[in-house]
Amino acid sequence: MKMQTKLKKIFYFTFLLLFLTGVFYFAIEIFSSSQDDLNNPFSRTKMWTLRSHSILGLWFFFLFGHLYSKHIGPKLRRDKGKKSGLVFFASLIIVCITVPGLFYITDDHLRDGVAKLHTYLGIALIIPFLLHSIFKIDSKSKR
Repeated sequence: MKMQTKLKKIFYFTFLLLFLTGVFYFAIEIFSSSQDDLNNPFSRTKMWTLRSHSILGLWFFFLFGHLYSKHIGPKLRRDKGKKSGLVFFASLIIVCITVPGLFYITDDHLRDGVAKLHTYLGIALIIPFLLHSIFKIDSKSKR
């Protein structure tokens, strides 16, 4: 089942915002000082970027559930786009599974590992997204 144009636009826009806020937070985390002083503009920006990313993530999670019932589930029975879709789907699932670990794991070493997995896989997620959604890399028919 092909995604409706309105749903596709909402999904793409949400994915783009979620990706950009995640990358922006990662950049701030790398280039800012390690102190979290609220008078530091980097700290306030980092805090609001993380909040925005979290809220967008909740919306995306809802949207992802809707997308599964309307697009992913029916498409699993067909061959066209299945490989790239499964890679994208599996990557999204792993990123989603790491989210509770970011908040609830108490061991600092383990939480840092989960944070790195979430961050790096989240950044790398753009590749399967582009291959599946934009370039339709494993489609059998010419469009």
